[in-house]
Amino acid sequence: MKIEDLICKCDKDVDIDEYFDFREKIVEEMPHPEWLRNRTKEEIVSLLDNNLKIWVYYLNDEIVCSMILVPADTEIIEKYGLTNKDTVNYGSMIVSPKYRGKGLQYQMLKVLDKCGKEQGYTLAIGTVHPENIYSKNNIIKDKFVYIENRELKSGLREIYLKLL
Repeated sequence: MKIEDLICKCDKDVDIDEYFDFREKIVEEMPHPEWLRNRTKEEIVSLLDNNLKIWVYYLNDEIVCSMILVPADTEIIEKYGLTNKDTVNYGSMIVSPKYRGKGLQYQMLKVLDKCGKEQGYTLAIGTVHPENIYSKNNIIKDKFVYIENRELKSGLREIYLKLL
């Protein structure tokens, strides 16, 4: 399955209620919901006004997957002496169980790489729950480099960085 063959809505065109319904359905079905950072609707709406980008991909009227690009988390950038201006965080990437195993997460990473570069970022941060081997394999394939394990607001995460 190719992501460019799907219908994409992004940013202000995304129905936030529909996105959160999709997200909640996925979380309920996940064997490990702690792998996904739990952002509230209010956080997402607020971040949309502050450089967050969100994509939702559809096949016909069904949501297949979604992702967000988030301004870098202060908690992480201060630790490494980075700046918000140069650093972006690859936020949650969600794939419907029906479409998992079709390479969509890696394709979403490539979209995030392109968008991050276009927005002038030079460094990307990815955080992954240590047991989430699927996401870890994808971000390593996308040339992220492991930095360390760190306890964040969202729980224990492996921190990865990548030059864009």
